[in-house]
Amino acid sequence: MCVNLFALDSHFEFFMPRHYVIFDPLFFVGLDDPGSMASKVFSAIREKLSWPMTLYIPLRFKGYEAQVEKLALSEKLQIIFFRDAGLPLDGAGISLWLMEHQVIMPRAQNVLVAAIYVGILLGYPRICLEGADHSWHKFLHLNSENKLMIKDVHFYDGNPKMTPLLKDSENRIHFSVEDIFRAYYLLHKSYKVLARIAIRKNVRVINRTPDSFIDAFEKGGRS
Repeated sequence: MCVNLFALDSHFEFFMPRHYVIFDPLFFVGLDDPGSMASKVFSAIREKLSWPMTLYIPLRFKGYEAQVEKLALSEKLQIIFFRDAGLPLDGAGISLWLMEHQVIMPRAQNVLVAAIYVGILLGYPRICLEGADHSWHKFLHLNSENKLMIKDVHFYDGNPKMTPLLKDSENRIHFSVEDIFRAYYLLHKSYKVLARIAIRKNVRVINRTPDSFIDAFEKGGRS
């Protein structure tokens, strides 16, 4: 399973993922613009796909289905819209049952939450996480104007640059330090909820990422 921009990387064709999860609203901005990130990702899926794959998209983007199909349509591709009503719950009582039955899901501050959740619902007995460092806090920087910046490091980006950390890109509104650490808190809380769901479903979630800051799942090597 892969997520987000992976179709733009050469590893996409090497690994030939069976599942692809997209969650960020940015993937539905500028679908009519060939130069937009959204258009490039869906077009890359269409152009590169030579094996059966399922694309999972949050239900709130159902209105973009025709545009996505136009860009990504392939006889090899199946598109599934999943219910994505995420709430910041602690995973107690009835909330776990609702999540297990896809009425709601753990609040997804990050696409990895959605990917693990989909993997659990698909019935895989073991889910291994690769490249889930979650060490963004180490790359935060508060500039001289008290604007929060981040060096956004990904494996596919050989020369990461310091960029504004925006919670509203259209209006150029920065996250505050309080905002960003609250977001990190909610994200790790969702992982704890996923861990509870995994136990109830008899699923092992193993974090195989060296030096990862996710502590909700067991850590393991690549053996």
